[in-house]
Amino acid sequence: MLAVSAVFIPEIRWLHVAQAAVYVIAVFLSIRQRPWGYFVGASAGLFWGVVGMFGSPLFAELIAQPTRPDLVMQALAWLANLAVVVGSVLGYQRLASRSPGDVGRFVLAFAATTVFLVGATAILAPSYVSHPAGILHPHWPWVRS
Repeated sequence: MLAVSAVFIPEIRWLHVAQAAVYVIAVFLSIRQRPWGYFVGASAGLFWGVVGMFGSPLFAELIAQPTRPDLVMQALAWLANLAVVVGSVLGYQRLASRSPGDVGRFVLAFAATTVFLVGATAILAPSYVSHPAGILHPHWPWVRS
């Protein structure tokens, strides 16, 4: 979805490269059975899922105009992020070496991933900062803010 979006919305192409890098790191670490890969994957997917649900007008606009291709693509990306979160949780649960300290490591991964993604958005696509900032003043998904 990031590559397709980068083709159609060139002004945020570099933001999508930064986002994709996070997912590549998560996949690389997860393949090697490193908990950090699952933490980063779940964090990135959770962050964009919350932004899509409560920080942007995506779902309200999708309800109003369900045939708009850009909105359908964003909704599919939202579902893909949900799949990343679910896959990360299931993958982490399959690890043989889990510890109680992993909760703290997940919180650290979530904080670092969030800072990176918000920073990348601010630097690479400043006009889109309102979406992550929208989670500071969340709204119901089906209501325009």
